[in-house]
Amino acid sequence: MTDSTKDINQTRGRIILLVIIGIFAIPLAAAWIWSANTDQVKPAGTTNKGTLIDPPRPISLDDSIELEGFAAEDTLRRIWTLIYVANNDCDSRCQDRVYRLRQVRMALGPQRMDRVQGLLLNRGPFSESTQAFLEKEHFGLMVEDLNNTQRINDALTELFGAEFESLGHIYLVDPFGNLMMQYDGETSAYSIKADLKRLLKVSRAG
Repeated sequence: MTDSTKDINQTRGRIILLVIIGIFAIPLAAAWIWSANTDQVKPAGTTNKGTLIDPPRPISLDDSIELEGFAAEDTLRRIWTLIYVANNDCDSRCQDRVYRLRQVRMALGPQRMDRVQGLLLNRGPFSESTQAFLEKEHFGLMVEDLNNTQRINDALTELFGAEFESLGHIYLVDPFGNLMMQYDGETSAYSIKADLKRLLKVSRAG
């Protein structure tokens, strides 16, 4: 073997060694630089899909019930409740939201869905056609007149103004009767389910 051939082989060996080192070193260096200069790898302060209502507002369907402690006759106690407020009967947007409430419960699975109920509120009675639709498609959904639920009306007015009925929000009430989370109308059933799944996992209430 000539000296020139030996030098070529040594150079080739060094290049191969540097390539091998680079295969392992470059990704590590890139990851370090990226993590040092971006906050994308830092955990977010919250993973909630909805907006927390702080402080939570205690509410009840029956204004004669005391808000302190549990009350067996209060249907917003001992169970998680998803609320939607219709805006003059139940139009296509309302039907979409009510369908979403049902999908959230179904997605939780049989072991968890019984810990969650849906409540639809409207200013005055629904039309006969809407009542028939709800009874057929959403059997088991609670339906109440907002005029008869002053505490809910007052809490939503305080939080979102007198036009809260037109916002299309979905609200979450905890098993202690506290209005504690709000979702805008575009929030998916999957996102609401993700929040509820975490809450049901860490809470024995409801």
